[in-house]
Amino acid sequence: MRKSYELEKKWCRQFLEEFCDPSYQHPQFGQKKYYAEMQKVLDKQSPLFEVHLEDLEEFFSGDQYKDFLASIRKNTLRYLKMFTQAADQLKVESTIPLSAQEELENQVLNTQLQNFEKKINERNSQLGAILPDSNHQQTQGPEIHIRDTLKRKFTLVIVPGPNAKIKQQKLRDLRGDMIGSLVDVRATVVRVSEVQPLIELATFFCDVCNEEVFKTVNSKIFMPPTVCNSEICQKNNTKGNLQNHFAMSKFTSYQELKIQETSDQTPVGSIPRTFTVLLRGDSVRQCSPGDIIRLHGIYLTKPHDGVRNIRDQFLHETFIEGLKIEKEKKSYDSLDVNNELKHELINASKKDDHLSKLARSIAPEIFGLEDVKKALLYQMASGSTISFADGVKIRGDINIALIGDPGVAKSQLLKQIAHLTPRGVYTTGKGSSGAGLTASVTRDSNSGEITLEGGALVLADLGICCIDEFDKMEDHDKTSIHEVMEQQTISLAKAGITTSLKARASILAAANPIWGRYNRSKTPHENIGLAHSLLSRFDLIFILLDVPQRSLDQRLAEHITFVHKNFTHPRTQNDVYDANFLKAYLSHARTFNPTLGPELHDYVTNIYLERRKNSRDMGSHGQYITPRSLLGIIRFSQAIAKLRFSDKVNSSDVDEAIRLMDVALSSVTEETEEQQLTIRKRIMADPTNQIYKIIKEIFKGENKRQLHYKEVEKRIIARGFDLKAFKSALHKLETEDNLLMYNQDTETIALIH
Repeated sequence: MRKSYELEKKWCRQFLEEFCDPSYQHPQFGQKKYYAEMQKVLDKQSPLFEVHLEDLEEFFSGDQYKDFLASIRKNTLRYLKMFTQAADQLKVESTIPLSAQEELENQVLNTQLQNFEKKINERNSQLGAILPDSNHQQTQGPEIHIRDTLKRKFTLVIVPGPNAKIKQQKLRDLRGDMIGSLVDVRATVVRVSEVQPLIELATFFCDVCNEEVFKTVNSKIFMPPTVCNSEICQKNNTKGNLQNHFAMSKFTSYQELKIQETSDQTPVGSIPRTFTVLLRGDSVRQCSPGDIIRLHGIYLTKPHDGVRNIRDQFLHETFIEGLKIEKEKKSYDSLDVNNELKHELINASKKDDHLSKLARSIAPEIFGLEDVKKALLYQMASGSTISFADGVKIRGDINIALIGDPGVAKSQLLKQIAHLTPRGVYTTGKGSSGAGLTASVTRDSNSGEITLEGGALVLADLGICCIDEFDKMEDHDKTSIHEVMEQQTISLAKAGITTSLKARASILAAANPIWGRYNRSKTPHENIGLAHSLLSRFDLIFILLDVPQRSLDQRLAEHITFVHKNFTHPRTQNDVYDANFLKAYLSHARTFNPTLGPELHDYVTNIYLERRKNSRDMGSHGQYITPRSLLGIIRFSQAIAKLRFSDKVNSSDVDEAIRLMDVALSSVTEETEEQQLTIRKRIMADPTNQIYKIIKEIFKGENKRQLHYKEVEKRIIARGFDLKAFKSALHKLETEDNLLMYNQDTETIALIH
């Protein structure tokens, strides 16, 4: 059956003019929805004139309209033009006064429209003289399309409405038989180009007869006319050159996006599918790298860029013409918690062991590590971010490092956290560069323009970035995340682009000790092998050791064999929650914003001072306690209060945070008596300390302020130390410890203290 496009145009106009929505009560148009929507667009209250699919299905409910509705979905671009032409005929005017700039633009537009009307009248009179019976065709022609393009002040799109029951598609599901159809996909934005002007209507004028020539443009590339074909030039037998007249042309905004499958849509072992999205008009500047969006658009093709011969002209590449972009709610806020589920969550939070049960629900197949799982639970809940009026911000996200022997399930925990977190990203240190973690500036191979592409930390904005094999990263790549871990921004100054991207992500890092396994005879800092500037940015550092212990090893072996036999974790009296319940619990917990009450200020301050004193007394064999450690205590306390569904931190929350921090290094600091004796002997046997004591004895015995280098060297060697040990100790005492001063010119040594 041949389609009647004239009839379908009539249906389009009839729909816009007659569709009524009882929820609309416009003072002028009543329940006529699309008259009211057009009024909003012209009054600049809405950027797009949206035609909703569910309204079309309701209005065209008969069997005779099935093909019409199916064609709208499968050939959307054609029907966009039909509905746009029908919307041009709606008699709606703007109700807001025009600005001076808009009045000037209207004057220019009226001048152009007068020229169009003159041309249309001339054309119609010529057609009437040749074909007297063709009056019904006299309104058709390129002039009408150009006139409507100039007068149009809206952008019409066909999209699903808020009540549409349409299943979202995956980028991987787009096939060749869907080309030209309306698509609704969910994806992550990885690259955003600069906004550029795209010409819609090109205007030229002849340098001989001053005749205006107009050309509509539907693509990025077009061939402009060069020779004037007006009646004056033809009559005078001249060939006037056409010059660009940009002031009388019409432009629209244009932007390109690169979108990628989200992590939950990509099959294991597959490369994420990417697509190019073209945006025009009011759809631009709505997203940035790292945003997860819902995109409504048309799936189209175009000739492949860089075609070199005739054979390659058959190659086409697909893209999506974007109609509307909806940014998803970020992080856990996107999860809907109904009243019934909320009641279950509140009941669960009132149980005495709710923290332990929630922690055991994280990877229950992994045996033990309850305190580690609690720390990860608090990280997913996070603290409270504080922003001040002067722009200073104190982060609430918690950074955790898991450092331990091989085979303690660090990587499994990281992957589980990335799976539980709505915006979790998993990556490895050796497989990620500094630019891959933060952001990179690339040059588009087709357009040549510079674009910004976000890395893993940008994609994990308001989520958790899990970095495995952290110790395998290059040093310059580690320094690239310093700013992210504290300021939660990524500042770039590359290729003329100076900008700052948001990277409000928690970092969960896993690493092996510097020698592969933890060496108990070395200090924690010597085992970890990371710079102090990086370690201080972690709120908690868990050191996991694989220590042989028969009772523990037997329980671990029984747990592993049970999991492999039954394909599930062992059931206990206090069973665990499933993943969906855990996500809902965290979603509701993050709606609270707990603060530290005045009664806890002195309590937290005294705890910090005591830990600071102990750190100084323990010397180089203790853990680092900095002001960031105090902030870490506060963040963990706020996270624990969130999990109680409370807006106020109490002393028990602070005690739990302190307990967790003490447990973090208990496997290192709580050695046996024999191990403590070994460490004390090693400290006492440190050549630097012994040589410094001897030097102080020499100065005390000589009662001088300076001694000659040769004299000190002779006495040190006489006490059994070699020359290499003396020079090394002398260098350390002077440069690192700042305890003495060696003048090479006079070859004298002086004690500072």
